[in-house]
Amino acid sequence: MKDRSILSSFFLEYMKDRDINNPVHSAEIEKHFQISGSEVRAIINELRNEGVPIGNTIRKGDKTYKIYFYAKSKSELLPTLEDLISRRDKLSIEIARMRNIFFNNEQLSFSMKE
Repeated sequence: MKDRSILSSFFLEYMKDRDINNPVHSAEIEKHFQISGSEVRAIINELRNEGVPIGNTIRKGDKTYKIYFYAKSKSELLPTLEDLISRRDKLSIEIARMRNIFFNNEQLSFSMKE
């Protein structure tokens, strides 16, 4: 199944059955669709950009689980949003440090690819 839009459609239907009480590991998705982990992440990112609420973080007590599910409420999606914000912040720090290696205080601008 190589057509990405068809795969995304099947993937979305598959995820709709995977709520917070029935989440799925990436390895299981990879096996089910016969795709790589990077393809799983790419499809999830595409679907999220289309407004599909796919979560990847579940907190129970003091434990955190990295597992995919279709969020049905704000409270279910909140740990995922916190995870994404944390990753963004870490990347911002890494970018700043990398910039300082050769560019010091020069203004740099990059275009975003879609």
